[in-house]
Amino acid sequence: MRRLNNTATALRRLFVARSGIPLVRVKTTVSVATAVLLLAVASCNERTVTPTDAAAVAPSPTPAPSPAPIPAPVPSPIPSPTPPPLPLTVFSVTLDRAALFAGEATTGTVLLSRPAPASGVVVTLMSSDPAAIVAPQAVTVAPDKDRITFSVTTQTVVEDRRILITASTTDSSTSGTLQVWTKPRVQTFFTFISDPGEFIGSGSFVRVTSPETQFVATGNATRVTVFMLTPSWYVRFEAPRGSQLSTRRYDNVIWVADETHAGMEISGQGRGCTVVGISFDVRDFSVASNGDVSRLNATFEQRCSNNPATLRGEIRLVR
Repeated sequence: MRRLNNTATALRRLFVARSGIPLVRVKTTVSVATAVLLLAVASCNERTVTPTDAAAVAPSPTPAPSPAPIPAPVPSPIPSPTPPPLPLTVFSVTLDRAALFAGEATTGTVLLSRPAPASGVVVTLMSSDPAAIVAPQAVTVAPDKDRITFSVTTQTVVEDRRILITASTTDSSTSGTLQVWTKPRVQTFFTFISDPGEFIGSGSFVRVTSPETQFVATGNATRVTVFMLTPSWYVRFEAPRGSQLSTRRYDNVIWVADETHAGMEISGQGRGCTVVGISFDVRDFSVASNGDVSRLNATFEQRCSNNPATLRGEIRLVR
């Protein structure tokens, strides 16, 4: 029995040493089985943790945060291409007088579709009848300008001629028309050239002279009217309201004059229209106090409403 008690005491001490747990005073007479059980418990408390146990006890590692997605770069807006400049072409060729007697002169104008570049623009001129018309072979439109004038002189012709004057650049060409008369110069006449599609003249050329046709002219200080019989034509020019008709150019004319616009009407052969321009130029005008017109010389350009075609002409009257 003593031997067993010594064994139990030794086991108890070993349990205290290994577990570090102070035990209250107990009976020394502890069974061997109880001492063995206590030693086993202490052994369990101090045993080494194996890798497997560590894996079971250790917390799961916190996963590394996923990197934020890098946004795709926003493409820079593609600048709109600079539009190419408008084509530079010859827009029109016009003449101050649409018809001349042989030997007379006039002035022409070449108009471009846009102002010339810094180098200017060379425009070549060509006549359909070089023997009848003398004009420069070429003219140069200055930088930043869109037009240039040139002189035209007519020569003697054996018959009435309708002559084209063509202005050309590298990429375009346009023509104007000049009528040259062969008859000896008369002091009283009415003439016009009508563009294709123009309403009053129907795209034709008209020349009316005296004494073949009777001219009846009346007027006052503000207006003048001329009637022609067989064929029948009518011409009216009037100054803006409140002003007198004088030797000058009137632009932006309308059918019936108002305070700011002169009035004009060219009609005949049963055709008339509401005039929307363009201009008339009084070069000579004299009227007596009784209304008799002794002298009249004027050129005109007329357009009807809703029609871009032009009627160009001249009237001259001497009593």
